[in-house]
Amino acid sequence: MKQLFIITCLLLMTFDASINAETSPEELLESGVYKAEVKGELEEAIKIFEQIVKDFPQDRQVSAQALLHLGSSYEKLGNLKAEATYQRLIKEYGDQQIAVSEARIRLQKMRYDELANGIQSKDSLPKYQLALDAHLPIVHPLSKRQFDMSPDGEKIVYQGKEGLYVSDNTGTLRQRIVAHNPDRTKWQTIWPHVGYPRWSPDGKRIAYVTGKRSASDPDKYIYTMAIVRPDGKEHRVLAPELNSYFQRGFCWLPDGNGLTFLSNAGLQTINLKGKVVRILEGKFHRTARLFEYSPDGRWLLFQQKPKNNSNSYDYDFYVIPESGGDPIWVSESAGFDGQPTWSADGSTIYFVSERGKNWNIWKVSFDTKSGKMGDEFEQVTFFTDARIMFPKAIGDQNKILFSLDKKTNTIHVADMADPKTYVTLARGVKPALSPNGKTVYYVGEGPTEKDQGIFEVDTDIGKSRRLTTVKPVAGAKNLSPDGRKLSYFTDLEDGRGLYVLPVNGGEPRLLLTITGCTNDCADPRWSPDSKTLAYTYKDGLYTISVQGGVPKKLSTMFLWESWTVRWSPDGKHIAVLAYAKSEAENGVYVVPAEGGEARLLSGDNKYYKEGLEWTPDGQSLVYHLSKKNSSILKTYLDGRQPELFLAKPDEWYYFGVWAPDGKSYFFRNWVDEGWKLEVYDTETEEFSRFSKNARLPNWSADGKKIAWTTERAIRQLWLMEDNGNR
Repeated sequence: MKQLFIITCLLLMTFDASINAETSPEELLESGVYKAEVKGELEEAIKIFEQIVKDFPQDRQVSAQALLHLGSSYEKLGNLKAEATYQRLIKEYGDQQIAVSEARIRLQKMRYDELANGIQSKDSLPKYQLALDAHLPIVHPLSKRQFDMSPDGEKIVYQGKEGLYVSDNTGTLRQRIVAHNPDRTKWQTIWPHVGYPRWSPDGKRIAYVTGKRSASDPDKYIYTMAIVRPDGKEHRVLAPELNSYFQRGFCWLPDGNGLTFLSNAGLQTINLKGKVVRILEGKFHRTARLFEYSPDGRWLLFQQKPKNNSNSYDYDFYVIPESGGDPIWVSESAGFDGQPTWSADGSTIYFVSERGKNWNIWKVSFDTKSGKMGDEFEQVTFFTDARIMFPKAIGDQNKILFSLDKKTNTIHVADMADPKTYVTLARGVKPALSPNGKTVYYVGEGPTEKDQGIFEVDTDIGKSRRLTTVKPVAGAKNLSPDGRKLSYFTDLEDGRGLYVLPVNGGEPRLLLTITGCTNDCADPRWSPDSKTLAYTYKDGLYTISVQGGVPKKLSTMFLWESWTVRWSPDGKHIAVLAYAKSEAENGVYVVPAEGGEARLLSGDNKYYKEGLEWTPDGQSLVYHLSKKNSSILKTYLDGRQPELFLAKPDEWYYFGVWAPDGKSYFFRNWVDEGWKLEVYDTETEEFSRFSKNARLPNWSADGKKIAWTTERAIRQLWLMEDNGNR
């Protein structure tokens, strides 16, 4: 037995020596990954990864990948060496950007998991503190910050469900200081709506926007500003007669003796008595949002859309001299760059960017004396399954307050006859049932790349299979009516590609590549016969054969809303929401499927429209009209005037979709600060609640199976100490 043991050891030593002498580092890495990811032999994999780093330091790409997998293996074992391994990769292999970025993401996830379990941060990572949980309203990235922190970092003022509140920096002690409801004082009756609070530089006052509906036009708001003490006393409306663009953002003067805001004339400043003391003339785009002065008062930060850009989320931010002059264009990347804030000494600008495909905080240096920006943009947070927004630098301790918005979407399936008895299938969005109801195709979501892409899941056994490694733009993918193919746009290095994917196996096929395409080409739609796709690009509405070829331009408009393209049930027309000219509201337009002039069906284009869908008979369309008395209208293909289809007082309608039987209309509405999915029965004219926090459903061809997504939203405020040791 002893001889056998010695012989075995000698054989193993010989095998190890042969690996060192003959096996390339790439092959070693492949074998280590196989042991770790496929066989689950983590201890053996760790030995291989350590060997690569030790024996092949000159091959930096492979060594960096080995360290990444080494950290992952340690992490799976619950070994504390995982963090040190990722930190080593970041420190020693800074030239390997892909591996370093992934290491930072994994460190961020480790930190987030620790926070969820109440574990405090290590010194080597940014320190986090949950500042406020469960009290924030929904935050739109193109709106303004609905919270602010006192200069000493001890208190937070925020817009809650019933007014403005002040809490400590742990969210434990809360006090309402201004009420939304006009039931307490006379001045609140006059100005009942409040929001966007901003703390004064000395911490003694809070300014906020307040407004009311116009007496002459109930669909129009009149805005002004007011100030209040942090204890809720001494409310005072500053300038009710101004009625300017306060909702576009305002900020305190650095000395706390006045407020500056955007107006028709440019930048306007009032003192604390409401008197206009200065107007700095200048033209700002209607999308401009004002943020704050630099600490020395020499510069102002604002964001707005680049010229001639139709992407709704494509914003850049700028620095403008306080005395006037040309703005300095700080960011020029595609997508969103905005919500800027100064560090305490003015040497750094923190901002939110989606340049890493996720909304995170970045920073860039800025010299307030010369007005010169630094050359390097550095990422500060590395969240992958949450949207980070509205950073606010606090004091001189390098702390940043920010909001975290995370949504978890879960896909369910049920028999239409008994939808309350449902099965939960997967985490993801945009479920589409196959015609026979046995498969759901969806876009996956999650913190890692393996969770993202297009998937299919069997409705009986719940087993998922990943079909693509790429993520469709805006999560939009569509199943052909015959159930054989999926279509989607995805971002490429040289533009955006339109793909068709066979669902029964095979590689995605690229139909065309479009350069300079943003959200004006996002959601391709199938013709009823599954032979043609329709999409928009810039000023054109196009179709292309599923076999490929040259796209056909059907019609031209100033701007199309790409996600509203809808074929008529008979395939003879295409309806789209579009804009005929700049500075006008959108309208419902219909174009012949063979091409021709776009015909307006919605009449007066006074209000914004959304949720466009054909009725099952193909003779009319329904859509939501955004106004005070929210309603869904019906407009007709034959040109008759639109008429009311649905109206429920005190509720806000959005998108809807018809069930295959043509009798039930499912629609989303907003009631008491929450989403609901309701059903309108066209025969009985009765409403019923289908589900809470649910998105629009999808059906099998016979209407017997239904699939839908429910959404759970987390909105929190976090304090982060950016110690620079990431």
